[in-house]
Amino acid sequence: MATSTKMKLRPAVAQRSFGNTGLQVGILGFGAGPIGFASVSDRTMDELLGIATDSGINVIDTAAMYGDSEEKLGHALRSSRNRFLLFTKCGRFLPPRLDPTGFLVRAHRKLRRALRLPDQHESLAWNPRVLKANIEQSLRRLKSDHVDVIQLHTCSEQTLRQGDAVAVLQRARESG
Repeated sequence: MATSTKMKLRPAVAQRSFGNTGLQVGILGFGAGPIGFASVSDRTMDELLGIATDSGINVIDTAAMYGDSEEKLGHALRSSRNRFLLFTKCGRFLPPRLDPTGFLVRAHRKLRRALRLPDQHESLAWNPRVLKANIEQSLRRLKSDHVDVIQLHTCSEQTLRQGDAVAVLQRARESG
C-alpha cells in the first residue's frame, strides 16, 4: 500500500480506548460500503488506504452486504493488514441456495414448517450455522485469519435475547 502522494498529512484523528479490549481506535473510521458498489482500481484503493493511514485512521468498517467491499479490501490490504483494525458485520446475508449451509438451513426450516413446529429463529439470517458461515466467508474475502470486531448487522432485540447469535460470536472470539 502506497502512502498518499498528493500531500503528507499529520495524524489528525484522535485515538480512544475501545472498551476493555486493549485496542486503540480512531474516532473516525474508513467506511468501506461505497467502494463495494463502485468500480475502484487497485491504485485508487491503495491511495484511499494511504490517505486513511496518513490521517491516523486505523479502523475499516465493512460488511458482506456492501457489494464486493470485502474482496477489494482483502486484495488491497495484502501487505498492510497490521496497519488497520477490521470491523465487519454478519447476519442479514444468507448463503446461496446451492451452498451447503444455505441448502441445509432452508431445508431444515421447510421441514419444521411442514411438521408445524415453530421457527427457531426470527429469520434464517440469524441461524447459528448461517452466522458461522458468514464469518468464515468474510475471513476468506478479506484474506485474513482474523477480524478485530464482528458486529451483528441490524440485529433485533429478540435475536439478542435468544442468545444463539451471541454464542456464535463468543465461539468465534475464543477460536481467534
